Amino acid sequence: MRIWYFDKQTGEILPAKDADKGDNAQESPRQPGVFIESIYSTRLEPPEYSDTETVVFNGSSWEVKPDYRNVKAWYKKNGTRVSITEIGVEPDGEFIETAPEGIARPVWDEATDKWREKTEKELYAELYATDRDKAIEAMRHECELALESKYYRRELPFMGYNVRADDKSQKLLTGYIAELAFGSRHYPQPWITCENEIIMVTNQSDMLVLVNAISQSVEQSILANRVAKTAIDNAANFEAAWTVFTGFRDAEI
Repeated sequence: MRIWYFDKQTGEILPAKDADKGDNAQESPRQPGVFIESIYSTRLEPPEYSDTETVVFNGSSWEVKPDYRNVKAWYKKNGTRVSITEIGVEPDGEFIETAPEGIARPVWDEATDKWREKTEKELYAELYATDRDKAIEAMRHECELALESKYYRRELPFMGYNVRADDKSQKLLTGYIAELAFGSRHYPQPWITCENEIIMVTNQSDMLVLVNAISQSVEQSILANRVAKTAIDNAANFEAAWTVFTGFRDAEI
């Protein structure tokens, strides 16, 4: 007589001597025709099941359940390893048995049947789907840095040369104005142009022109950032937010 053993806690079938075809039950030496059966065994033959399944005895019958505990695979959506430790739990998405080696932020490309790096848009979309506020804040911050860089890096005409409104120039100019006002600094004052030439600001009128040029660039940067942040905040969905974000960030000024 054939019997099948199962785990006393989970009910999962236990390895049989003949590839799940059961074990031969031992006949009682004292009672011929009577076979010794464990309380954790059954005479019911289990149904067939695949490599990603197992069978569990529920007390009266066998149940086929998903079993991915020994699967060596990676999720297509992000390249993380499929890690399942319980019977009946299925993978959270499509997976493949090829590892994404050497790729920092992988995603499976169905068109090429290969792993590739996620695009910037895909990464932002993923973040937006899980934490919209965090994605919006990241867009706003990157946009702010990009716009400041554009406005502060651009060349501003001054006295036949070009100057910039970068952080260094802003700080230097602020110091000049304060020291000139208190009389601790006097004209003429040197200024380095974009062409790395030193020019002399000889009077208050020229200094005011320089102040105005740099101030306008700073104010334009602040205004552009304010408009960009508002537009990103008010975007109805990710595609709208992405369009606004890249439009401001990548715009030429």
